[in-house]
Amino acid sequence: MYSFPEYLKKYSTINSKFIDDFFGLHQYKIDFTQIYIDFDLICTWLHSRRDHLKSTLVKSYIKNVDYTIAKGKSSGGRPLEIIKLSFDCFNFNKNIFLLKF
Repeated sequence: MYSFPEYLKKYSTINSKFIDDFFGLHQYKIDFTQIYIDFDLICTWLHSRRDHLKSTLVKSYIKNVDYTIAKGKSSGGRPLEIIKLSFDCFNFNKNIFLLKF
C-alpha cells in the first residue's frame, strides 16, 4: 500500500520535488498561527520571480502578522533576506499571489 505522497509520485504528473516540499510542511505538528512557510519555495512552485512576489506580499499583507523578513548571512554582495509566510497568508482561497501571476 502506498502513502498518499508515494501514490501521487507514481500515478500523477505532479513534480516529485513539489510533492516532497509540500508534504514536508505537514510532517510536524502545525500551529496555524506560526509563520514558517518558506517564501523561496513558493516562488519555485509558482515559477515566479522573487522580487515580483515580494512586492505583492509587502503591498497586500501585514508584516509580522502574515509574514516576516529577517536578515540572513550573505556570502558577499546583497544581504540575504529570509522571508517566511503564515498559513493564512499562503491560503490559496484568498491568496493574491495567484491572481497576480
